[in-house]
Amino acid sequence: MSLEIESVVFSQTSVPAQHPTADVFVKPGYVLTGGGAYLNYQEPGNLLTQSYPIQGPDGTWSGWRAYGKDCWVASRGTITTYAIGLRITRDGQPVPIQQTVFTARGGQADLPATPDHDGWIGVGGGVKCDQNIYENVILAETAPMRGNADGSKPTAITSWFGANQYCCSPTSSRGPAGGGTITSHLIAIRVKDVQLSTTIHSAQGTTSSRPTAEVSANGGVVVSGGALDKQSSGGFGSHVINMLTATYPVYDPEQTNRITGWAAAGKDHHYTSPSVVRAYVVTLSTS
Repeated sequence: MSLEIESVVFSQTSVPAQHPTADVFVKPGYVLTGGGAYLNYQEPGNLLTQSYPIQGPDGTWSGWRAYGKDCWVASRGTITTYAIGLRITRDGQPVPIQQTVFTARGGQADLPATPDHDGWIGVGGGVKCDQNIYENVILAETAPMRGNADGSKPTAITSWFGANQYCCSPTSSRGPAGGGTITSHLIAIRVKDVQLSTTIHSAQGTTSSRPTAEVSANGGVVVSGGALDKQSSGGFGSHVINMLTATYPVYDPEQTNRITGWAAAGKDHHYTSPSVVRAYVVTLSTS
């Protein structure tokens, strides 16, 4: 019997706004495994605050939401939101895929290690920054692991990691004010009588005020990806800060079922703050 795994990108672009946002849903017949976002902004810039899975009207986790915002100075931009849908067939017939999402307040959502969760594997995830009253909580990490991955062997995803930074607020001498929280999301799937495994590839860019990175999937079936901006802020009141503006799949728009990798980007804001970005891509295969 022939088993085939296919992933497809679905996307939606917002209208220009100071706080651009867009939702996108996978088509019927596909199961959501991951997603991302890309901000196309005017200077001084827009920053990414949310990139995470959402539920559709029927209660299933079938969509992705992304949100960006300016900070301190008005700056319009658009945001493109991406959702990755998975389909598995056996001899041309669809194979049922179970899917669920685990959420946790803070920087880590975990796959429960209990017998009733046997057979589930993590495949993707996202992070939502919950703003404080100054709306300055910005995304700095949404990733399947912490550290480097060379893709040389399958790597189980048991957690999804998130982190935030603080940008300028109008009442804190134009420095970070603190506050706000983040919620991390881990997407997991299970397929009866099919052993699946994930492999993580990562790549790091060079130091820059506008750092970028891109990683190849090496021909694997891409189900998700993530990013880390490694610049740590100097603490509340510091202007030394670099934050994410993009984490998205690399693919040919004319062939949305051919995802070749993942890209990420970040930027400083008003003050020069060089940083390094790391991009992650997750591929799925049968064991």
